[in-house]
Amino acid sequence: MDSRKNGHQAQAHRRRQRDHVDDGRAGGIIQRQLGVKGCGAFDVHAVCSGFVYGLDLANRYIQTGGARTALVIGSETLSRITNWEDRGTAVLFGDGAGAVVLQASEEPGILSTHIHADGEYEELLQVKQGVSVGFDVTKAGGAYITMEGNAVFRRAVATFDNIARETVADLDGHLDDIDWFIPHQANMRIIKAAAKKLQMPMERVIWTSPFVTVVSSGVRHCCWPPSGPASPGGQRCSAIESRAPRPRPIRHKLENRPFCATLV
Repeated sequence: MDSRKNGHQAQAHRRRQRDHVDDGRAGGIIQRQLGVKGCGAFDVHAVCSGFVYGLDLANRYIQTGGARTALVIGSETLSRITNWEDRGTAVLFGDGAGAVVLQASEEPGILSTHIHADGEYEELLQVKQGVSVGFDVTKAGGAYITMEGNAVFRRAVATFDNIARETVADLDGHLDDIDWFIPHQANMRIIKAAAKKLQMPMERVIWTSPFVTVVSSGVRHCCWPPSGPASPGGQRCSAIESRAPRPRPIRHKLENRPFCATLV
């Protein structure tokens, strides 16, 4: 299939552990595997926010006429950089992947995205070694995730609250307008604290962390219902920041109905 004839846009992103050291090629490799030629294909590396960054880029391509269809993929192999002797991280991180397809439509879909970053917090959650720094440690298999758990907790809860409120304000709405709150699936302590700060009942929060590991950018999209946040008739959907694999058994309740989903 030559995608130049139908306006497809292929987009892929991978993070942390890649299949090749000279990476940046995952998009092209996946394009070849799908037999889709001619369209753009590239990688986005934005750690835990990677999927939302990719989703935002794909949405803007479609809105500006650069594409009519976009494939956004998130994948992780965090087990390769997890220190199994460190209970602070070993009980949290794992591997996973997921994908969504976005298409141009006259129906409401993604109404608002808000992308933020702050390099001041680099040391809270990182892999200190890599190719350019600490390569000897990397070659020896000692490059692992390190995390300052309490500091990450405080920063995550505050950020969830700020961005959710920013998004709602941008849409001239209220927190009560949100049908489903889909937070970053770090752990239940963070999720419950964020929901409480937003005065969001847990019945309106989608969570998977008691059942699956954190796979960063690889799985947020799998929390969505089959119809997706851009489903026909959807009234309010904002994308912010999150990650999670299989959802709890609430998925069937979301099929074929308009809803507002906020990802943080």
